[in-house]
Amino acid sequence: MKFKFAYENVLKNKKIQKDVAQRDLVLAQNKAETEDDHLQNMYQLVKDSRKANDKNLKNIEMLKWTQLFIEGQAIKIERQKKSLRELNQIVEEKRDGLAQLAKDFKVFEKLREKMKERHRKSERKSEMKRNDELVVMYTKRGR
Repeated sequence: MKFKFAYENVLKNKKIQKDVAQRDLVLAQNKAETEDDHLQNMYQLVKDSRKANDKNLKNIEMLKWTQLFIEGQAIKIERQKKSLRELNQIVEEKRDGLAQLAKDFKVFEKLREKMKERHRKSERKSEMKRNDELVVMYTKRGR
């Protein structure tokens, strides 16, 4: 008799949940990376502005505009840092969720393997019992 796992649908469902969680984690990580790149670009703009400012020390109007730009960028950078912290927190939550789903999936896989092994042992035992009965019948006929 062929082995049929009673919880096969549950196992498939757990696998799908794990795959979806894994995809969500990758998407969240990509978004966090993109936002981090954006933050690094903002830092680079401030750095470049300061370098340009150092070269144009004689032009007061340009110095004022550069200073205003740097102050505006500082505000944007703080907002970006906050956004990045929130995204990193989301990534961690998704990572924890994925770990839990992976554990759940693994539990059902182990259960399936144990039940399959139990089924194999039962099949072997039945086969041996049948063989013993055949031997007994054969020896009785031979007498």
